[in-house]
Amino acid sequence: MDFLLEQFETAKETYANDSFMSRCCNSGWAKLDKYYSLTDRSPVYIAALVLSPQWKWDYIDNNWSADWRGPCRQQMQNFWVTEYKSTAITVPTQASETTSEVKNSFHQWAQRKKWNSLDQDEYTKYLLAPIVPSTILVA
Repeated sequence: MDFLLEQFETAKETYANDSFMSRCCNSGWAKLDKYYSLTDRSPVYIAALVLSPQWKWDYIDNNWSADWRGPCRQQMQNFWVTEYKSTAITVPTQASETTSEVKNSFHQWAQRKKWNSLDQDEYTKYLLAPIVPSTILVA
């Protein structure tokens, strides 16, 4: 949506002296702005940006004002907790060594740390993973 709004802003300047195109640009911008303002009612737009592996929070952090970012993070966290966190599937993991087979205290410590990281929230794991570079799609 941000891309489209920017395109309309550019077109409004480009066609400022063309009465027909100027009206078209203003009409298109107004329609898009109507729907853009509706994104405040739902965290889905924020989720779409954050769950895009090429952006995560970087897009919002670098392009949105600071007074929007805090509420966005809270909306996204609430959205995750209420809609998706409880649907996570726990997959039992097979440890290569059971605790009784561990030979020394370092291995016991490492095993406990490994299990702790496996219990981490999926959304948190996703955010901690590196951003995936975007690829250019060629038709």
